Amino acid sequence: MFNHSLSIKLDDSNFLLWNQQVEAIIITYKLHQFVVNPLIPTKFASDVNHDLDHVSDAYQQWLVKDQMLFSWLLSSLTKFVLPCVFGCKHSYKIWDKIHKHYYSHLHAKKCQLCSKLKSLKKRSSLSIAIIVCFKSMWILSLGHLFGFVSNKCDPPLFIYCKNNVCLYVLIYVDDIIITGSSSSLITNLIQKLHVSYALKKLGSLEYFLGIEVKHLSSGVVFLS
Repeated sequence: MFNHSLSIKLDDSNFLLWNQQVEAIIITYKLHQFVVNPLIPTKFASDVNHDLDHVSDAYQQWLVKDQMLFSWLLSSLTKFVLPCVFGCKHSYKIWDKIHKHYYSHLHAKKCQLCSKLKSLKKRSSLSIAIIVCFKSMWILSLGHLFGFVSNKCDPPLFIYCKNNVCLYVLIYVDDIIITGSSSSLITNLIQKLHVSYALKKLGSLEYFLGIEVKHLSSGVVFLS
């Protein structure tokens, strides 16, 4: 696993993509307990062992795996990001520092976009600016909060795939289509988005961009 190479290294422009690739590997090899709320075994079983510097076997086994993951995470960072994790000695420390650093930047960027949108006054440039700003805010929100990634061939399409569950969000101006393999996750996504955006649920999809959608009781969907 620790020889698993990524297609990119983390820099200031690709955090969401880096995070998606790294999380997929961590989940595949069941290593989340090393980076999120880590369960660290007791280093010394007793005060006597502490005085004798006798480290417990459980801690030594944990430390070996942690340091292998730690080394792999470091190798996935560019030289420009390495100063952000200076002083970190364990995987969870790197994970925590990187996410706090980039999430604060994403939040600041989102606030900047909102402020820019509110400050627009010229009618001629409003529609273009709204499309650009809303698209940017959707990318930040869906990526930051839920781990969605914008499709490279079709940017308005956002995709989430994790633990054999896939969700798809398609955005066209102010219309949004949400579908996927888990109805509970779809409901959860809508509820969380509603906290930040004024959403109106229109029910099952029937028409979209001139396309008629028919739903059968078997679950099959026809487009015409």
